[in-house]
Amino acid sequence: MDFDDDPFDAFQQPTNRPPRWPSSTLPHMSIVRHVSFSPTGEFLCSTAEDGSVSLWRSLTGDIVYKVHRHDGVARFATFCPPGGELIASCGGDATIQLWSEEIVMHPVTLDGHTETVYRCVFGPYADHLVSCSSDQTVRLWSVTTGKEISVLEGHTRPVVSCAVSPDGRTVCSASWDKTVRLWDVRSKRCAHKLSGHESWVTWCTFSPNGDMIASCSNDCTVRLWSTASGQNLIIAQDHSSDVNVCQFDGGGDMLASASSDHTVLLWDVLTGEVRYALKDHDDTVTCLAFSADGQRLVTGSEDQSVRFWDTSNGQLLEVLVGSGGNILSCDITADGMLMAAASRDHTARIWDVGRFTKDMKKYSWRKSCVLS
Repeated sequence: MDFDDDPFDAFQQPTNRPPRWPSSTLPHMSIVRHVSFSPTGEFLCSTAEDGSVSLWRSLTGDIVYKVHRHDGVARFATFCPPGGELIASCGGDATIQLWSEEIVMHPVTLDGHTETVYRCVFGPYADHLVSCSSDQTVRLWSVTTGKEISVLEGHTRPVVSCAVSPDGRTVCSASWDKTVRLWDVRSKRCAHKLSGHESWVTWCTFSPNGDMIASCSNDCTVRLWSTASGQNLIIAQDHSSDVNVCQFDGGGDMLASASSDHTVLLWDVLTGEVRYALKDHDDTVTCLAFSADGQRLVTGSEDQSVRFWDTSNGQLLEVLVGSGGNILSCDITADGMLMAAASRDHTARIWDVGRFTKDMKKYSWRKSCVLS
């Protein structure tokens, strides 16, 4: 971009042309199911339907290693806080694998689930791991020993989402049995059964301070619950189709939800009112992720695009289109400088959006000078 031009005008008019931002294409041998940045943003981990897990350098797109350890689909992978030296992946072979660069050829296998493991999540202190499965259980694992600590039973249908509270004391799980359950990590018991959804619950997540849980469902609603009491605080009903995922921003004041009605809604957590309706996608919105400061949001869709938003005003900043294929997963680094997406076209992509940030800072400085 020529800095003599006004960058703000250009960013106001997103199109389906190739993006201005540098990108790296990360080739795979099958559909890519999930992408996740390390806490520092230095690495990206991707999982694919051929059972492979790959680690890439985010800035260059160079591969660090690629391994095939899952006998079924590798559905999900996550980095261990705080530095991301350890990776956990899970999949259709009912196992969880613990990886690091040092033990890449000999990962630790966590056996116990009997069916597909949908998600695995590290606790905040990296001492334990939580997983959920279509075998209707949630399981706690010791990261140090790789041994199963406890099996949390109570759901009556597949458990498709789980999360750990910021203090590590509570686990939430979402199931096709239409409920969310809260589990006390110390007692290994169900503290609350959250009932109210009228169809499959597709996602659950804690607020940044752990006081609330958000859940979403194929009943077209998003619900907010009290962690302490299990009380249903808010029922948000503005979507017109299945709600696939929801996430709090870094401050916990706003919640984003992505739906099969082609929209993303940004909610005020205190009131349950919609701040902004993001309606530019042309098909089901499958994934979303906030930058750490909550000012930027990335969304991915079955319309084969990734979109970049300003959450302060709901403005669409850019449309990013890969080589073709529905977007199944997306992520953004904590500093908002890199974005990534996983696609059915057998690729993952990383976009360097740092230039956008610099251009907008230049515009803001120029504008303040003119107004003053």
